Amino acid sequence: MTTRSDSSWQWVRPQVDLRKLPVTVDLSPLRSFVWSGIALGAFLFFLAVQHLLRYPPPNLGTLIMLLPFPGAGLAIAAWCGIRLLERRIVTFGHDGLSVREHSVLGTRTWQLPYSAFEGVTYKRRSGKTKRNAVLYQIIELSHRDPRRSIPLYVKVGEERPIAVWQSYADALGLPAIEDKNSPDKPDPVLFSYGRRPLRSPFAKG
Repeated sequence: MTTRSDSSWQWVRPQVDLRKLPVTVDLSPLRSFVWSGIALGAFLFFLAVQHLLRYPPPNLGTLIMLLPFPGAGLAIAAWCGIRLLERRIVTFGHDGLSVREHSVLGTRTWQLPYSAFEGVTYKRRSGKTKRNAVLYQIIELSHRDPRRSIPLYVKVGEERPIAVWQSYADALGLPAIEDKNSPDKPDPVLFSYGRRPLRSPFAKG
C-alpha cells in the first residue's frame, strides 16, 4: 500500500515530537519562502510596469501583448500572498488528531482517529538545488485523501531514518508503510533544506 500524494511536506519543516501527548504543532507554509515569492513577484511587476511607462506601446494590440509580463509578477505575488494567509495547526491526542486550517476562504476544523489513516509512510524523493541534486527522506501520516495526510519528519541525505519511522508508527499505533514510488530522475522542488539533516524528534538531549 502506498500513498497517492506527497502531501505538503515541501512547504513545511516538520519537527513533530510525539513522546508526550497531547502535542500541538504548526505545520503552516514556511514564511521565509512565501515572503521571498512576494518580493520576487513585486520586483517583476515593478520592472514590467516601469518598462511600459518608459516605452509606451504604440497601439492597443501591442499593449495587450505586453500585459502578461506585469501580470505574471502580480500573479506570483498574489499567489504567495494567499499562501502567507494559510495556517495549519495540528493537535496530536492520545486517540486521534484535530486539525485547524485557515485560508482566504475561512477556517476549517476536522478531527480523525488514528485508525482512519493508512499508516506511517516512509518515502524518498529526489530534488535539486542550484548546485546539486539532493535526496529527501520523508515520514508522513498518510490518509487516503491526500489533503488529510500530515508530514511528520523530513531530512536530507542518504541515511534512512528507519528508527524514527518505526518510532512514529509505534507512537500512533499504525503500520509502518514504505512507499517504493521514488522518481528515477530529480524533480524540481520549491526550496531546499540544505545539507544539514533535520534533528530527529526522538533523539536524546
